[in-house]
Amino acid sequence: MTKSAKITLIILVVCIAVCIAGGIVLSAADVGFEAVILAVPAAVLFLQTKKADKNGAKVTWGNPVGALIIAAFTLLLTFGTPPFINSRMKWQYPIQQKYISRFHNVKAPEYFPTSLEEVLGDYEFGYMPSIMQGTGYFSVTYKTTPERAAACAAEYAPQAKYTIPLKEYIEMGGYKVEDFTPRENSCDDGTLDVYISGKMREGGSESAQIYVLYAVLNWNHPHSTAVIVDTETGLVQFSQLG
Repeated sequence: MTKSAKITLIILVVCIAVCIAGGIVLSAADVGFEAVILAVPAAVLFLQTKKADKNGAKVTWGNPVGALIIAAFTLLLTFGTPPFINSRMKWQYPIQQKYISRFHNVKAPEYFPTSLEEVLGDYEFGYMPSIMQGTGYFSVTYKTTPERAAACAAEYAPQAKYTIPLKEYIEMGGYKVEDFTPRENSCDDGTLDVYISGKMREGGSESAQIYVLYAVLNWNHPHSTAVIVDTETGLVQFSQLG
């Protein structure tokens, strides 16, 4: 095995380990999958060196260089773009927040929780970046005490531009605001879209309310900021769409 091939394989193995660790720490599927992508040029280069050693030949310099170019390109694409995250482990949240903050994409408003001290269970964090025409989201869902949930509702209800029962929103598949003022030179049509997490959809009771604090009422380019509170079960969701 040539020195260049050996160094290249070491670099690829280190990069694979970093991607695996990043995928675990962030619960980011795209970061973890990068390890699989890098394994391909690493395996090809390794087999080439084995075949060359068996035949008494040497791997040409172009093979390690090609492997490094492929690795560099895919790593840049993976770590240079926002991640896709689905997590149910609270300890990851501060790390995920810092990582997401690196990108100019969907971000949580200032009032979103920075710590998870009041979380008692049913924790779910979801993040999907907005890419081209796709609308991303930033969502934190958890269960707390009914008393703390009631305090949360009391805090955000007065700030809400629209208050909608969760069950009504889910059953209707969305919500249409009839009386609204379109933005100037816009195609606003009154369509209100809020991202509802799986935990909230499954666990929300009849008392759950959606407090919409901000919304762009446009079916094609929806944006909304909402706090969804269930004072009966203690389930709370902070939701940012777009």
